[in-house]
Amino acid sequence: MGNELLKDQHVQFVVPAGVWQAGHLLDGGKYALFGCTMSPGFTDDMFEGGTCEYLLSLYPERADDIVRLSCPENETHMPKGFAS
Repeated sequence: MGNELLKDQHVQFVVPAGVWQAGHLLDGGKYALFGCTMSPGFTDDMFEGGTCEYLLSLYPERADDIVRLSCPENETHMPKGFAS
């Protein structure tokens, strides 16, 4: 993702259903604008946050990213009414 299209960066990207996603600022970054449009619509019960233990079992080669970006064990579900 990025705004340098001549360097093969993309201003938007389609993430298919069933794919884990996360994001972070690059070193030196001060802010980001992030949006996520879902189709069909999204409800609270559709969210599943990936825990460190589970994601490491699937993708051990991405350990650094997983440790930094995974959900705490007790925060794997969207709070009720959040997506309304």
